[in-house]
Amino acid sequence: MNNTSNLPKVLVCFLFCCLSVISSEMLAQDYGDFTQLAYNTSVFNPGFLPKENSKYVFGSYQNQFVGLQGAPKLVVLSGASSLGYTGLGIGAHLEQESIGIMNRSGVSVDLSYLVTLKPGYELRLGIKTSLVHFKLDYNRLTMWDTSDPYWELDKVKKFSPNIGIGAVVDFKDGLVGISIPNLIQDKIISDKILSINQQKARVYLHGQYNILINPSLILQPMALFKITPHQGFHAQVASIAHFNEMLEIGLSYQWGASFSFLAGYHLSNALFIGYNYAHLTNDLQQYSQGSHQFFVRFGFFNTTSR
Repeated sequence: MNNTSNLPKVLVCFLFCCLSVISSEMLAQDYGDFTQLAYNTSVFNPGFLPKENSKYVFGSYQNQFVGLQGAPKLVVLSGASSLGYTGLGIGAHLEQESIGIMNRSGVSVDLSYLVTLKPGYELRLGIKTSLVHFKLDYNRLTMWDTSDPYWELDKVKKFSPNIGIGAVVDFKDGLVGISIPNLIQDKIISDKILSINQQKARVYLHGQYNILINPSLILQPMALFKITPHQGFHAQVASIAHFNEMLEIGLSYQWGASFSFLAGYHLSNALFIGYNYAHLTNDLQQYSQGSHQFFVRFGFFNTTSR
């Protein structure tokens, strides 16, 4: 076996070695998402779009930190399609998120292009354009001291455009990818508060590998690492077992934050539904019953969960 044939295993091993080295420096935040990693990767990597005449639609509803007032709620609707056999792919994402007094609505459009590196190796390059609307409503807060000048704020609204890039290398039994979905650092500025909301550029590294246990069982380990300037590293490792191409069961661990359990079922060749529950492992577990997510994916032609 030559050195080139070992490239996929080397790349995957490199990602897991990085995880071991940096885990002690990670911050406990709810970054990363099991279902986005497994079934809707193009949300954070625009290079990860369908190929070879396939398309899909994905939708999810996530209720995080159940039991906490103002806890995050997120709705995602995505769609993506290859453009025949041209090597081009296109996708779009709609997001609606509410966290306390903040509401965030976003839309993004992705475009990717596939390049064959050599037999068995493909490179997908992508670009993402997005527009996000932030809204902060301070009237929804309980004011204990109305003389505080910070409470003179009413509402803050802002539209924020951005651009991102991504790349994915496909090989026979897996893939590795890297992306920066928001190249432009964004802030919401107020006359009273210097920085209300700040979105820094984030780098995502991810990979997955398919292991054939027997004709009825495929094991799919995967990992997602996120690097944010001045905030450190965040990581999630997961594995999904595929039974007879019908039932999927998965486990995930997000460093310093949560354990997750996923179950999904193929109602048909095209329709897949699932549920993901996250049990918190940080200090929030004293106040919250965890996080719930429901999702559905509809594929056309030869779309797969990859």
